[in-house]
Amino acid sequence: ISSMLPAVRSIFPDGVPSVHEIQTTMEQLWKEGVDIESAKHHNYKLVGKKGRRAFIGTIEAWAYFSYLGVDAAIVQFLNKNRAMVGDFIWNYFAKMTGPDGCSCFDDVTIVQPGAPPVVVPSLSSFDYGCRLFNTRPVNNGDSSLRSSCTCAMPSMYLQWEGHSITVVGIRKIKSTDGSSPPSFNLIVFDPHQRGAQIKANLENGVANKSSLGSVLTGMKANKINFELSVDELVKKRENIQLLLSTAATLEESERVSRKKCQSGIHCITASTTYPLSREYSQGITSMYR
Repeated sequence: ISSMLPAVRSIFPDGVPSVHEIQTTMEQLWKEGVDIESAKHHNYKLVGKKGRRAFIGTIEAWAYFSYLGVDAAIVQFLNKNRAMVGDFIWNYFAKMTGPDGCSCFDDVTIVQPGAPPVVVPSLSSFDYGCRLFNTRPVNNGDSSLRSSCTCAMPSMYLQWEGHSITVVGIRKIKSTDGSSPPSFNLIVFDPHQRGAQIKANLENGVANKSSLGSVLTGMKANKINFELSVDELVKKRENIQLLLSTAATLEESERVSRKKCQSGIHCITASTTYPLSREYSQGITSMYR
């Protein structure tokens, strides 16, 4: 939520809500018929719960944002297509959709050679997710930044069975032989790690104008894990889900219609079938942290 501010300040006027406030909102949306499956799982009660009894997942997070009027979509990586998660997140943070559109909630003006400017409507989180999948590397694999847009870039909520983390960036590691594809490390906030020490290390890095690599090296020396290898993630986890949001707000009619996360409308399943669109859908897998 903090990464979406001030784009959604009207929805969160007091900033990031407390756990109690989030739990209260979850109970309220359940009472109004939103995400009934999760409501039944929690017996319609969440306020005051702690530990595993209070764990929620990506679907609940989607329901929470949708209920408050923030557009979001679930992206799930199943079975052999789990390997696509690294490229997808890289495309997101590198804004690899290029000059023909991005995640911004303001209109983008495109100027085609010999043609008048064209205004492209804002993309929904679902459509933006499809575009990230459909983006292919150009210039023999060159994946440099191709968008000059400066719109908001919310962090990603990533979940697997039993745990969830916040993805705030990604680092590409080139192969040593030069012929193998690059690997990726996610830059993450993990609730299992010491948040205060991570914050202190990052603040010191910014103050000293240190490179990200040197900051990460210092964290590792202090046994603070701020990176997660995508290769290790894919090997150890069967199903992976992401919550993708453009920080755009929903029209009231759309907000009240979102009672259940539906495949092909609110959920994208990773696939090598191109172009990926609403026509390709697969059932959503419920997971709880």
